[in-house]
Amino acid sequence: MASEDSNVGEQSVRSTLKAAIEVAKAGRREEALQLLKQVVAADPSNAVAWFWLAGVTDQPDEARIALERIEQLDPNHPRLEAALRWTRGQDHRGNEESPESGSVSAVEPTRPVEQPVKIVPAPHPSPLAWPRRLWLGLAGLGLLLLICALVWVIWFQVDAAAQARLMAPPTPDHSERILALQPELNAAVVESRWEDAIAVLQVMRALEPDNPATMRELARVYYQLGLQRRDQGDLEGALIALDESLALDPLDLSLQRERWLVDSYRQGVLYHQAGLWRETIETLSLVRRDNPTYLDVTELLYSAYYNLGLSQQAAGDLVGAQVSYQAGVELLPEEPLAREKADEVAWLLRPPTPTPAPSPTPTPDPKQKRIVVDVSEQRMYVYEGDELRWKWIVSTGEPGRDTAIGQFAVQSKIPMAYASTWNLDMPHWLGIYWSGPLENGIHSLPIQRHTGYKLWDGFLGQRVSYGCVILSEDNAKKLYEWAKIGTPVTIQP
Repeated sequence: MASEDSNVGEQSVRSTLKAAIEVAKAGRREEALQLLKQVVAADPSNAVAWFWLAGVTDQPDEARIALERIEQLDPNHPRLEAALRWTRGQDHRGNEESPESGSVSAVEPTRPVEQPVKIVPAPHPSPLAWPRRLWLGLAGLGLLLLICALVWVIWFQVDAAAQARLMAPPTPDHSERILALQPELNAAVVESRWEDAIAVLQVMRALEPDNPATMRELARVYYQLGLQRRDQGDLEGALIALDESLALDPLDLSLQRERWLVDSYRQGVLYHQAGLWRETIETLSLVRRDNPTYLDVTELLYSAYYNLGLSQQAAGDLVGAQVSYQAGVELLPEEPLAREKADEVAWLLRPPTPTPAPSPTPTPDPKQKRIVVDVSEQRMYVYEGDELRWKWIVSTGEPGRDTAIGQFAVQSKIPMAYASTWNLDMPHWLGIYWSGPLENGIHSLPIQRHTGYKLWDGFLGQRVSYGCVILSEDNAKKLYEWAKIGTPVTIQP
């Protein structure tokens, strides 16, 4: 393709040069000048175009520059020396044609035509001829002085322009500018400053739009920017960068694969945030099948299976819940939540055992443990029998997420529970009742898993939680060690 484009360019230059010469011979000098300028812009090494440009221009400095260019390209050109003398005003003898004569000879001065000399005897001068001859002589002398002055002015302007060009610093061409930008590009790439690298490459691309090496490097840097944004959690920005990379290199299979992974993962996260557990599982399972270690896809799938199991269990679908819990266990065998729920459902699904004979009613235990939470006071009272053992400040659910009122009992104990919906660790968990697919309970101040920040620290005594009953860390630990499964819990207004 590159060679075809080159052939087309050469044909265009030749046709433009031919047209320029034709209009120059027709006397249309300005039109020829514009065409010749197009030719030398496209092909700076075209000596024929430079020679014709020097002939049609009416600007001495342009003619001089054109001939100097010919001198660089073809110093042995047969007409160069004569043309240079003509432009410098050193060869005005003969019947050279000036630019205003309407005839174009590509700046070549014509030699004087020798005519045979015819000797005519001089007539006898009349008395009135001498004053006329004197005035004619003075007029000729004045005209000669005027021409000399004009030649001097033109020579000075041309020479001053040439001196200015010699004194001015050379303008770097595109390749020099690109080389000057290379250290800045290398530093940005080494330091993974991909956006800065893209800015530099865009300048290089503007200087050389068809350079394939620049296009490949720009595609690679956009790809790296997409990976960086993906790892930072900016999935939308990652997709934009990857789309830019694909626009430059649409056939790269690794780019296509990464773009699909980011988009699928992003959609799975949106499903997870919306609580659409089945859609989350369907979407993220494809991502994990392609790359099992992709970001936190395994953890998100575990959370989706666990929450799906909770909703199935709450709806009475124990078999479906058991399947979901078991899928979570297979994803993260070391995590206790799904395993404990799977064991719980398996116990519930056991065949019923014969009802034993009734036994005598036991005597009430005077040391029976019980927990009372007063929502209006934001206090917890812990009893053994009738003895108040502890009284603590608590925080219950915020308005709109109120902690349920009623009689409950401790139904689960987990040293460190995990709330996948909010990505929170909840130390010293005592589950007390179900709220839809989620279990509410009593626990210590929750901790954001990835930052270690304690949520609601300093707000105990106010209704701030998502529905659970929150204690300080020390009090929650004491209660966790003291309570047992089945301990009654009363929550009163």
